[in-house]
Amino acid sequence: MPPNQSRLSHLQWETPNGHLCSERIIYVDDDTANDPLESGSQSHPFDAIQEAIDVARDYDIVIVSDGTYTGVGNRDIRFNGKAIAVRSEGGPEDCIVDCQGNGRGFIFDFGESPESVLDGFQIINGRPQSDGAGGGILIVNSNPHIKNCQVRDNFAECASGLDARSSTFVLDNMIQVTLNPEN
Repeated sequence: MPPNQSRLSHLQWETPNGHLCSERIIYVDDDTANDPLESGSQSHPFDAIQEAIDVARDYDIVIVSDGTYTGVGNRDIRFNGKAIAVRSEGGPEDCIVDCQGNGRGFIFDFGESPESVLDGFQIINGRPQSDGAGGGILIVNSNPHIKNCQVRDNFAECASGLDARSSTFVLDNMIQVTLNPEN
């Protein structure tokens, strides 16, 4: 067992391809900024979603506590090709990624598969800083599984909510894309 694994919880989950996985749970909570002991454990969660993804290994689960996530590490979030599940604790009404007009919510551009799961987020106020499409979510040459997400009030030259290029992806349950009046 890796040294820090004992501090993390465990859970089983099934990938879209039917693989039963049991790995670590890594926690994120926006209320714990500047915790000097932050480790991704339940008692010392990360304060940025990207931090949790960066330490995750394939088949880990990242649980994001309810709240509004802003700033560096909470926009332009990349899975980096990992087969992980990033899930909100309470669903899209209670777990918000607010890009504050300074980047996208999530970017899948490293060959993610359907085993890369994004579940239960509201993504708002995305605005790409370059390559003007996909203000909320950009998918390029990847095939993530996105479920139970609301993508709204994002801005871009085109495809303000979600833009997919050379990609097939799974949208499960409800994904709302509300276009802004500028598009």
